[in-house]
Amino acid sequence: MTTKESLLATPAEELASSLYSLMISVIHNMPRDMSKTGVATLNTLADSGPLRITRLADLEGVAQPSMTLLVDRLERQGLVERRRDNNDRRATLISLTDAGRSYLSRRKQVGTERLADLIAELPNEQARLLLDALPAISRLRRAAGISGSQTELPMQRGSAS
Repeated sequence: MTTKESLLATPAEELASSLYSLMISVIHNMPRDMSKTGVATLNTLADSGPLRITRLADLEGVAQPSMTLLVDRLERQGLVERRRDNNDRRATLISLTDAGRSYLSRRKQVGTERLADLIAELPNEQARLLLDALPAISRLRRAAGISGSQTELPMQRGSAS
């Protein structure tokens, strides 16, 4: 590592740590009406489109029987629906319903409002610095694979709370 790289590592690590702590704080203040795995599953369906239960289980890091129980619960709540796979009539695809999209939109609004409230507490000069950082934040989102349509803050996959 060069001297220049070592000097940049400490501020970058400090920034990363602060952003991580902020993300965790916002997530902890989200409504607790659904498990993190349930929300993550809805987000996966929003981003990926219809998927088989086995694929959902793999993506969320849970066992297939656990995912089946979760999908049953989400289906009873009207947030997802099962449909036949036109490419394989034996298989079923799980897809997000309009109610599921609406649910995720409301959650995003809660998180957005929380962050907006925190930003509003900053002095104008510091809020301006955050605004100036938007291009860098957008680039980080793209690097992380987060699309502009992402509906929820990123969460650790496989968390079963």
